[in-house]
Amino acid sequence: MNERSRQKMATLLKIFKFAVREENKTQKLYSKLKNKYQNDPECVTLFTWLCNEESKHEDKLREKYVELKKELGLE
Repeated sequence: MNERSRQKMATLLKIFKFAVREENKTQKLYSKLKNKYQNDPECVTLFTWLCNEESKHEDKLREKYVELKKELGLE
């Protein structure tokens, strides 16, 4: 891998790392909202679903991040 490709991959890794952190923050927000509106079953269902979706996205991003790190030889 040439230096330019390596730099692009390093930038991509930074972006993935940022995205994973943001997914995690959003997931925590949905969890807090679920607790805040726990008296409304529809809200609880909605926020539970949203939280689970964010968790799935976070897992996929983490997997891709690990793959990219291995490809760069950083792991």
